[in-house]
Amino acid sequence: MRQVIDNTESAMRQYALRGRAIALGWREEQIIVIDNDQGESGASAVWREGF
Repeated sequence: MRQVIDNTESAMRQYALRGRAIALGWREEQIIVIDNDQGESGASAVWREGF
């Protein structure tokens, strides 16, 4: 969890990518930002939404 608090660059890039997609003409309802599992282990993606 400490990494999520201290290293916010990944989340900022994710939201910036969303903004770029909107600027390129994508509709907001077409874009899904998956950020509810930050700080969780990447060892398994079975239960992780969007994977």
